Amino acid sequence: MKGRLKNLFTVDNEFLNKVPRYTMQMADNREVIFEGCKGVVEYTDTSVKLNTGSTIVSFDGRGLYIRRMTDSDIIIGGFILSVEFIM
Repeated sequence: MKGRLKNLFTVDNEFLNKVPRYTMQMADNREVIFEGCKGVVEYTDTSVKLNTGSTIVSFDGRGLYIRRMTDSDIIIGGFILSVEFIM
């Protein structure tokens, strides 16, 4: 039985390497730190959409702005009203 359970929960490392990874940290609705961003799809003061490679993550709110951005990380400030994951 243990061998069967082990095989059931074994995940191929090649598969895991292809899965896009991102993390999002929000302490409140005033700032989000997003790691794993592959690009900005849309940017206005009411909407920021980020590409993760497999998903678009959309932030809607008021007075949104990009506080800082690197090759893979972004910090968005403003009054964040909603977060949506678009497949």
